[in-house]
Amino acid sequence: MNMAASLTAPEAIHIDGWRVRLSNLIPGQPSLKALADMIATLLSKAIPSVGNGLKPVLDQCDGSQPNVDRILEQLNRVLLTQAMEISLTTQVSGSTSSGQQPHNEDACYPSQTELERADTDDLPSLPRIAIVCDGVGGHAGGEVASQTVVRSLQLQLRSLLTEIAEQNEPLAPYIVMGQIEAAIRVANNLVASQNDCQGRTERQRMGTTLVVAVMISQRLPALDGHRDVNELYIAHVGDSRAYWITPEACHLLTVDDDVAGREIASGNHYPAAAQARNDAGALTQALGTGDANSLTPHVQRLLIDETGVLLLCSDGLSDNHRVETSWANYIGLIVKNIVSLPTAVESWVELANQKNGHDNVAVALMSCTISGDTTIVDTGRSSPHLSAQTLPPTELTAASKALLYGENEEPADMGSVTASVEPRRSLQVLVLGILLLIAISIAGIAGVAIWQTLRPSIPENLQDTPIPAP
Repeated sequence: MNMAASLTAPEAIHIDGWRVRLSNLIPGQPSLKALADMIATLLSKAIPSVGNGLKPVLDQCDGSQPNVDRILEQLNRVLLTQAMEISLTTQVSGSTSSGQQPHNEDACYPSQTELERADTDDLPSLPRIAIVCDGVGGHAGGEVASQTVVRSLQLQLRSLLTEIAEQNEPLAPYIVMGQIEAAIRVANNLVASQNDCQGRTERQRMGTTLVVAVMISQRLPALDGHRDVNELYIAHVGDSRAYWITPEACHLLTVDDDVAGREIASGNHYPAAAQARNDAGALTQALGTGDANSLTPHVQRLLIDETGVLLLCSDGLSDNHRVETSWANYIGLIVKNIVSLPTAVESWVELANQKNGHDNVAVALMSCTISGDTTIVDTGRSSPHLSAQTLPPTELTAASKALLYGENEEPADMGSVTASVEPRRSLQVLVLGILLLIAISIAGIAGVAIWQTLRPSIPENLQDTPIPAP
């Protein structure tokens, strides 16, 4: 805490692809004016549309009582205006397997079967939602919990997409995040109520982990009427994970809700010591094990500005650093159009069964293709709208299987797995990075005191009795 001064030191701030990184932390709590003054030095590198949009926003930071809500609203509008120029097409597929286990407690959405039998009315939402759940509580417990959450969430999120599509003005990120959190809490209470009705207590209570991605399309006024802008929201509870994978790098986007993570975040242990604990992988929260008021879903927003693939998976795949050691071979097969997305999903599932066969596995992939880049999906479209295109599965050749699975068993660096290819440093990436930095910085500086007061604490029952890892 109290390291916000890092955001006012240009030498500590670096643009790494689509990410803004801090090379070191500087203690201190600067004013909004100090932040605005630093950002103003970067405007000379911004394109005119960005510079002209940011200047009046930065001017508002000079006042003695700046309206933070108004500043954030304007920053979001500038950011979405830039993202509006990016035309995006998505494709989604998912699958699950029991592995060597007799029962499958994992669940995902959408499966290939659901894609094939979808009604015409469902098609607009199909490439926008992906869900993975990993049940806990044993067969007829975890299996019920994971399937209940998947069914509940996909229905709620499809309704949310319909409601947002009817809006003429974009909703603020905190509103969308609040709606997603509310949907997760509803799903949580469906499972919790079943636990209560069946008299399940303590470790007998069934539950599930969750990772969900939803691509929101919002309408912005433009000179030619209205244009769409796409925002990717990712939410998770437990240790099911989300990765963003491009030909250049693989980034883990989520932090597991487990004992090791809790101890590291609280400052009680260094990472090595926390991960060496016998209960390091025990979950600190899961859907359905308790009331929704004790749940803390993690929700984040991403604006996609590069072609890549979002991977959602249960720990049946992510265990033993399997994603980090295999992603480069996997992404190469897709960008070279060697395999379709459904086949890639099945390849990940097969990899998990071969290398991590001790557990069930669920995988969902959402490919995102920027207009003009046909490396993943040749859409033949110039529209910014999303498509529900699906490709027929193709059988992997022996050479492709060898390329995908490989023989390398050495774990990779867990911080950020990056290939030897130089990251793309386009002006658009720099612009979006600066805008995101400003929004995060202002929200962080202005809201730290509120966060300290209102942040949810770890439920007492979870501090002492962690949920066993599924």
